[in-house]
Amino acid sequence: MTPLRRALCVLAATAASLLVHPARACGGSGPGGTGACEFPRSERIVRLGSSLGTTWSRISFGDGRKVDARRSVLYATAATSLGTRTLLEVGLGGLLPGGQLSGASRAELGPGASFAITLAWNAVRAEGARPFVTFTATLSGLAASTTSASGEHVPYGALDARVGINAGYTLWKVLRPYVMGRVFGGPIFWRYENERVTGTDVYKYQLGGGVAWKLPARFDAFVEGVGLGERGLFVGLGRGF
Repeated sequence: MTPLRRALCVLAATAASLLVHPARACGGSGPGGTGACEFPRSERIVRLGSSLGTTWSRISFGDGRKVDARRSVLYATAATSLGTRTLLEVGLGGLLPGGQLSGASRAELGPGASFAITLAWNAVRAEGARPFVTFTATLSGLAASTTSASGEHVPYGALDARVGINAGYTLWKVLRPYVMGRVFGGPIFWRYENERVTGTDVYKYQLGGGVAWKLPARFDAFVEGVGLGERGLFVGLGRGF
């Protein structure tokens, strides 16, 4: 079992055993989960958390040069509400070893450093049969290196801007299932077959869903899966103050 799957199983088992205990918390955090947060109606939310995510995508460097990319990023996050409908979250972290770029040119990706800044706006609050609707905007980047089969190290960098929408419900005061969609774009810098190139993602969208749990003592957790476009799997855990 991979570390990411192991973490997912632990989070799911922990949350399932605690669902009967309502608690006040954000309900989801980190890159991939901010849009599932429960927004404050009066008091300010301050939250610290962490998230782990793996993505699978295809990158085009022009002239028919494409590679499949897999990477895992671990973030530490800090979030605060900017009113009753807006949240700002900052994440700093690292690109974990074990990533890969595979195609005509093959290389190991990582380790590296990354950042993400997310602004979430709750446009519609859930009420009765009406779901909550939240819009998100995220700016992120990473700097790393790749290692070829010959042992050569090549710098790798990427910038990414994405906007998205999340919609879902709060069930039994502890569960927040949601569906999401995002579009994004940004340059990727690398050296492909000894040529400096600038690439971009072939699939510039994500469609998926997830669930956030409210846990005792102001803790929360989320799991999110993306099956269409840039595929991904994310898990996170945090605590409100």
